[in-house]
Parts: sequence; C-alpha cells; structure tokens
Amino acid sequence: MTVKEAIERGALGEVRQFESAFECWKPELGAGWRDVTEPGSGGGVLYDLGPHLIDQALQLFGDVVEIHAERDRRRLGAVSDDNSFVTLRHASGVRSRLWMNSVAPAFRPRFRIVGSHGMLTPQGLEPQESQLIGGRRPGDDGFGVHQDGRLATLTHPGAKLDSRSGQNVISTTTVHWVMRSWKANLYRSARQTASCPSGNRGRGPRRRGTA
Repeated sequence: MTVKEAIERGALGEVRQFESAFECWKPELGAGWRDVTEPGSGGGVLYDLGPHLIDQALQLFGDVVEIHAERDRRRLGAVSDDNSFVTLRHASGVRSRLWMNSVAPAFRPRFRIVGSHGMLTPQGLEPQESQLIGGRRPGDDGFGVHQDGRLATLTHPGAKLDSRSGQNVISTTTVHWVMRSWKANLYRSARQTASCPSGNRGRGPRRRGTA
C-alpha cells in the first residue's frame, strides 16, 4: 500500500493528519437499500462506507481516544444520510478526517496524509474490486495498480529558500499509486482457510437473528 510504505520509510516525518474520502455524484435518490433504509436499520452512506474508511485509519494509526461524527441528508426525500463526516483522534496523536459523500460534484483526493516533513496525495479510488470482478487475483501482475499508471504526489519543503519570499521552496516527486486493501487480504485469507464469513454487499443490511 503506497500510504503505509511512505509512512514506514519516514518519507513524511511524523504523521499528524490523515484525510480519507470516498465520494461520488448521485444527486437523485435510487431504489437501492442504501437510499431507502433508515439509519436505525443500517441505511445511509456512513454505515455503508464508514466501516471501510475507519478500518483503514485504525490499521494505519491504531486505537482511537476521541471521535466526532456528522450526518446530513442533502437529497430531497432522503431518509438516511448521504453526506457524512467522521474525525478520529488516535492515541498516537494522529488526527484522521474521513468523508463519505454521495452528492459531491467534485472529488477530494482519495487520501491526503500530512506529516512534519511532507505530504502524500494519492488520487482516485482503489482498483481491486473491478480487477477481482474481471478475474484478476491478489499476487497477479498488476493487481492493485491502476491501469492508467496514475501516480501519487509526495510534496516536501526543499532545503533552499526563495530569496524573494523567504519561504522554503516546495519540491514534489511522484510514486506509483498502489492500493492493496482489505479486499485482497480477505481473498487471500479465504484461499488459505477455505472458509470465510459470507458477505452482504449489495443485498441490504442483514437483520439480527437471520442467516
């Protein structure tokens, strides 16, 4: 994973802020369970996407000591949230800010990680789901890599000062944007154990007491 590798090799210095956004543009309500189910029964964008974004933050930065969340309904007739925000304060001192939005006319970077010495900005959503549907598997050449060759941008202050402004010169480098997420880990685990919990993606929230 590009983000984890950059953090572990110290490319950003001390990480202070992690931003993660999963956004799309769906201004009209649909007939799917996300739009027609109330939050108390598992509907809405926070319950749909929030667990994935929160899990990524926990995997990267550990336990949380403080949490704040906001849920809004922006579309006419909406019964559940379609624009939500969560902020986490980790015991490590990192602050995670997570956006889930179905009505975004323009998108934030997928991730933005700010450290004491640099900032990493990968663009676009991870490609594994479409690759798995297409028959590619973890371990295959190119799995987790965007086919369009998109790059993540690593920005850090240079050692030189601008003689006119007195500010550090900002330099940028690019790295390949590779994402290997929980989906790949789940597939690998299933292959090793020959069993895994059945998913519920696309079938709506599972009710308690039902198989």
